[in-house]
Amino acid sequence: MSWLFSRRQVSKVDPVETDQRRRSRTTVVIDVREAHELQDGSIPGSRHIPLGRVQGHLDELLAAPEVIFVCRSGNRSAWATAALTKAGHPNAHNMTGGMTAWKSRGLPLDR
Repeated sequence: MSWLFSRRQVSKVDPVETDQRRRSRTTVVIDVREAHELQDGSIPGSRHIPLGRVQGHLDELLAAPEVIFVCRSGNRSAWATAALTKAGHPNAHNMTGGMTAWKSRGLPLDR
């Protein structure tokens, strides 16, 4: 997982913008938290790929027009965003503040 150590500045979107974009059929939201963290709720329509498995999904993620990564606080999702950006995706973003910020804004949750 040496790709994890190549983190650099990444594109960011806030939770409200993420909520608006996720409603489109072209934006894919990827939750990189561990399975046990999902019990606290997830973004409706998001897909779960733990951070340690993102590298194995790069080809399919590269096919999506836009990808937004989310985790609990925004740190792990920044690593995933950097990996996809490095792989050549022009439209990969990190959701700032993670699920903590999502919940604090009262945005919808799947449980």
